[in-house]
Amino acid sequence: MILQPNIRYTGAAYWDFIDHKIALTDKAIIEAAGICGLKVIHCIRKFLPYTTKSKFPQHPFLIWLYLKLMPISGFFMGGQTFLILEKTDD
Repeated sequence: MILQPNIRYTGAAYWDFIDHKIALTDKAIIEAAGICGLKVIHCIRKFLPYTTKSKFPQHPFLIWLYLKLMPISGFFMGGQTFLILEKTDD
């Protein structure tokens, strides 16, 4: 499982964190996974908001509601990609 900020959806804010050194999109991660012998089981391109350091409240009910309203909530607020990968038999 990989949860990774997606520069396609975050734009310049992607570089706001010191550990973000390589610009990654869902397509780049899928390509790298294929090279490593992994196949994609599930991919949600816009899953969670980019950061928890925002003006939006993070009450447990709001998190529950966000997840219940997926993929609609992800479309509007998603900035991270979630992938489930599996090793191929090759």
